[in-house]
Amino acid sequence: MEVLKERKMSWKDLFPKENRYFETENGILYCGDCLEIMKKFPKESIDLIYIDPPYGIDMDKKFGIKWKSTEKHYKFCDNLGLGIIRKIDIKGKKSNFGLAHYLQWIYPRLVLMKELLNEQGNIYIHLDYHLVHYIKILMDEIFGKNNFLNEIIWYYKHGSITKNRFSHRHDTLLLYIKSETYFYNGVAVGDLREQKTFGSFFGIDENGRKYRIIKKKGKIYKYYLDEPKNPDDVWIVNKISERDKTERTGFPTQKPKELLERVIKASSNKNFIIGDFFAGSGTT
Repeated sequence: MEVLKERKMSWKDLFPKENRYFETENGILYCGDCLEIMKKFPKESIDLIYIDPPYGIDMDKKFGIKWKSTEKHYKFCDNLGLGIIRKIDIKGKKSNFGLAHYLQWIYPRLVLMKELLNEQGNIYIHLDYHLVHYIKILMDEIFGKNNFLNEIIWYYKHGSITKNRFSHRHDTLLLYIKSETYFYNGVAVGDLREQKTFGSFFGIDENGRKYRIIKKKGKIYKYYLDEPKNPDDVWIVNKISERDKTERTGFPTQKPKELLERVIKASSNKNFIIGDFFAGSGTT
């Protein structure tokens, strides 16, 4: 990683000593408001950011957060060209009467995260249907809509059970990049290719490896069948079972390790620095 080579320092030495709550050879846990702690981090020092911030709903009260918009919050949205938020907020249910408050709260944190990412960096933002579309507008403004890479759907079999609407079975991860030199290794989490031809030509090279030739728009693509294919943007990963005694910590919005493994393997490499600024149960 170029940043570390230039500084000639251990990655631990890049980050401030204050607010360190726990430290191992693999990472540092900081305790405090991420807005204040991120201000102390060196710019462009992080390769991958994953955040699972509050969802702007009643459950956030369990973490001591209450959302209630004031005129100050509405003016902030007005200045961003989001005057419609005032109408949406007021027409919403009482429990959601805090959309402008939430957007004003998370905006400066997202701005700082962009500053902390280096040129090869990726950022994943994990939300559900309550706020993801509003946050995408903020991210388009902060990172530029051309730096939006993927909307990843995390599908799980067990979710809300309802009879008067479609049952909720997914969350959304927004993936943005800092520049065109971003790191990506999708095959690290891809499945092996299907052994079906679908009209494609099969061949075997001098080492006995099977491959498929596909012609598309005048170009020829060669795919080895013993190599993983590039994964789709729908990830099927089960939630952690309520009865799980090994992984579950009791944190109300804990995410499964398998989900984070996909993020980390696809968007980071050995010795990369990863930041999780809403650490939750500590899965990352």
